[in-house]
Amino acid sequence: MKTLLVPTDYSESSDNALAYAIGFARVIPSRIILLHVYQIPVPVMDVDVAYSIPPGMAEHNQARLEEYAGNLSQGILKGISFECITSPGYPADEIADLAKSRKIDFILMGVSSSGNIGHALFGSLTTAVLDRVALPLIIVPEKAKFAVPERIAFACDYELKVSSKLLKELKILVRFFKARLFVINVESPGVEVSTKKAVNSYQVETGLEGTEHSLHYLEDKNMIRSLIEFEDSHNVDLLVMIPQRHIGFEKIFHSSKTHQMAFHTHIPILALHE
Repeated sequence: MKTLLVPTDYSESSDNALAYAIGFARVIPSRIILLHVYQIPVPVMDVDVAYSIPPGMAEHNQARLEEYAGNLSQGILKGISFECITSPGYPADEIADLAKSRKIDFILMGVSSSGNIGHALFGSLTTAVLDRVALPLIIVPEKAKFAVPERIAFACDYELKVSSKLLKELKILVRFFKARLFVINVESPGVEVSTKKAVNSYQVETGLEGTEHSLHYLEDKNMIRSLIEFEDSHNVDLLVMIPQRHIGFEKIFHSSKTHQMAFHTHIPILALHE
């Protein structure tokens, strides 16, 4: 049985990530850990002052999360094993600490197109978790609904070698879902294929032997646009990426409004770490 960590701040985007996690758990038997991180009020003063959790705050937040999960257990959470954890602090740090202390298999986080950074697990938090936690992270756009992924795309940069460990994880995922895999490499027009890229491409192809897949070489200066167009034209259900190596998650979340909106209306991303 897998363990899924789902941070929540009770926003629509985190609710949707939880709904996706529940769908995931019904296909791959999993238990869910719901995590809510709350901030401690800090007085504004010119001197350093030791501060502590106000009386009743920890109990209030725990009770609220348990009530939230309890209500869901009568509906979409019914039959799913879950645990509620609350903690004071900064969300990215608490997520990272919990991932270290517990055997977490996947983290699922929501993102919102509202642009309201005051709420939710928005881009800056997601990228912070990517930096701190080397676990598979599923980023769920607010309009994405869980469906068994029949078509999985893997955005692969042949400038860098992909480890056999990561390819093995990808093969396990593809075979479990009996999915078709598209391996995508996007280059700017006119760029020649170097020997290094050719070797890395061959190693990826060799590493995926025995798994149904196809290779796709796209030419476009705008990698994000190219990936989105490929997703649409090939009805992709899940995009797999290696964070901090390819197009850069910062660019997805903090680029133009057009890119943000396009991303948020599309499919979930599974970030796999080397």
